[in-house]
Amino acid sequence: MDPDGWLPAIDGQIFVRKVGSDGCVTVDLAPYYISQQVAGQYMALQVVASEQTFAVWHGCTLLKTLPIKHLYRQPMPLEDYFALMVQEALAEDRRLSASQRHLRQLALWGC
Repeated sequence: MDPDGWLPAIDGQIFVRKVGSDGCVTVDLAPYYISQQVAGQYMALQVVASEQTFAVWHGCTLLKTLPIKHLYRQPMPLEDYFALMVQEALAEDRRLSASQRHLRQLALWGC
């Protein structure tokens, strides 16, 4: 089973992100360092599936390429893939639950 098999389906897709004061952008909860020199500016991160990278564009200028994080980069047995998907689903459920608790607390405070 190829856990990264979804990547070719989004080849060429662009994610626009604003660079934080620390020089990083975030894609799917993963931080990517661009440069502190471009803090506050918007970058386009284009998926290059064949290389498993993001091409980082600032306007028409290619600034750098970055490896896409959280890829497995190798096939795995179906049983291992299934266990991995269960773990990821449980982690996502915990993240959503924590986020909802935070929103309920804000509502209680009148925010």
